[in-house]
Amino acid sequence: MKGSPGTGGGHGVIGNQASRSSIPWTSTDNPAVFALRYLIPMRDQILELTRDDIVTDEALRMVLAHLVSKGFGEHHQGRLRDYLIRISRAAVKGAVGTVSRERPEQAIAEFSLSDLRPDNPNWVRRWRAELVSRTWRTIERREHAQPERPLFTVLRMASDHPSDNAKMIAARILTETEVRVDPINIPVLYRESRRAFAEILADEIAETVDATVSRAIEDEVRILGLNQLFGELRT
Repeated sequence: MKGSPGTGGGHGVIGNQASRSSIPWTSTDNPAVFALRYLIPMRDQILELTRDDIVTDEALRMVLAHLVSKGFGEHHQGRLRDYLIRISRAAVKGAVGTVSRERPEQAIAEFSLSDLRPDNPNWVRRWRAELVSRTWRTIERREHAQPERPLFTVLRMASDHPSDNAKMIAARILTETEVRVDPINIPVLYRESRRAFAEILADEIAETVDATVSRAIEDEVRILGLNQLFGELRT
């Protein structure tokens, strides 16, 4: 089947209707727990810079300790990804000092904190990948709750095997999940799965931007290069 997340669909227009259940980061009651969602891209970005696991883990510990004690402070605006990379800079600087004192016999490789900036392409790429990964996990959980509607599996099969027709995808679903789907229903499930994916991804994005800014979601979609995933949300 042609078209899948990341490879097809139109650009569409993402409206607030695509983020019905999201709570923006600026309104969370538990900043440290909220930030834990994005620990993987944060760690990968810091580790790429420092090339030191101990410094990286100490920096993350400092970030989370700050969020537990201070929360987001006066920074309840803008994009969460910008805030997290900026606070990571201060944490890395502090972590270098701490680790240097704890192991004076082992030098820490030199690096530039200027690489920890919001527009770093690798940071943007990692952030985008985490949002997409979270979306896949959510739609998979939904399928586990409703196995008779295998939206996750249909979409994954169509993504992994774009040349397959409906009959072939139905056969793959039966083999993998033991759920029997009439091939005639595959196109309908496929459209539903694409729309569900787009709506979940829009929710994920909505939680990381400033809800008071007009078109904040649309702007973030464009900056992250995710326009093509929203073909099912045209207005």
